[in-house]
Amino acid sequence: MIEFNDVLKSYSEPVLSIPSLAISPGDHVGIYGPSGTGKTTFLNLISGLITVTSGSLNVNGTELAALSEAKRDLFRAKHIGSIFQTFNLVEGYTAVENVMLGQVFLRGRSDKSKALAMLDQVGLADRVNHVPSKLSVGQQQRVCIARALVNDPDILLADEPTGSLDPASAASVMDLIQEFSKSRTLLLVSHDSAVLDRFQTRISLTEYRP
Repeated sequence: MIEFNDVLKSYSEPVLSIPSLAISPGDHVGIYGPSGTGKTTFLNLISGLITVTSGSLNVNGTELAALSEAKRDLFRAKHIGSIFQTFNLVEGYTAVENVMLGQVFLRGRSDKSKALAMLDQVGLADRVNHVPSKLSVGQQQRVCIARALVNDPDILLADEPTGSLDPASAASVMDLIQEFSKSRTLLLVSHDSAVLDRFQTRISLTEYRP
């Protein structure tokens, strides 16, 4: 369960104001809104990368703002997988090494066999030793998905995961994300109406703009 209660997030000025919002385990939610409405901030609050300015944000029974940064890192590694538009892959690392990076915060070490298994599941068994520059953008996003899933998280957060892809690759990646999210909570930010049309539940963040 993800629960917002009287949440305010401010930087130099308020960005998000969420009086009350609950997202149940297993919900799949499309998030949208014009630039500047706090979509990435919304995801970063849930992941614990940033904390609320005031109010309460409870994720899986844990008040994130009450945790130290190190404990938020551990919580995120255990419970949350993140998929990014820009992939955030390390160029000098192979596909399997990039997936293994997702394991470090949780275990303090990497499990190559599990990383290889995840790459196989996303259709990249023949690309495990390729560095990002030797992969297509669609393949790079599949590496990102494998990294997000390698710790078997409860919650999957995706920030414009198809924004860098052509329509055919975007559809393929969305099929993959939704397939792997059947037993997980999925929150996905997009400007693409074709992507948002896949979600029965959608949230416009314009209603939470102060």
